[in-house]
Amino acid sequence: MIKVREPVKQSLFYIGEVIVCEAVVEIDGVKGVAVTMGDDAKKALDMAIIDAAVNKGIFDGMDTLLELEIQQNNKAMRENAMHLRTMVNFESLDQEAPNDLNAFKKVHL
Repeated sequence: MIKVREPVKQSLFYIGEVIVCEAVVEIDGVKGVAVTMGDDAKKALDMAIIDAAVNKGIFDGMDTLLELEIQQNNKAMRENAMHLRTMVNFESLDQEAPNDLNAFKKVHL
């Protein structure tokens, strides 16, 4: 159940139920647990594996995590750059509209 605060009286109430998916794994006797909203079992399992790995100390060398973070950030920046190339600047279109309207009036009126 999801609990929210009502804005007028500031009282708490349950807005509804949420489907969650949970996973529990064990790596060499070390437990990892994850709960995620939705029904994505693979995501919950991946999160639990990461939790167990962190609890076991597999990532004690932070260099690996930092390198993975840099790779992930670089990938996101490349993807964002691809999207930015297709972005339309509506402000510049608005600036052109009056000229087009004046040209239309001269031709048609």
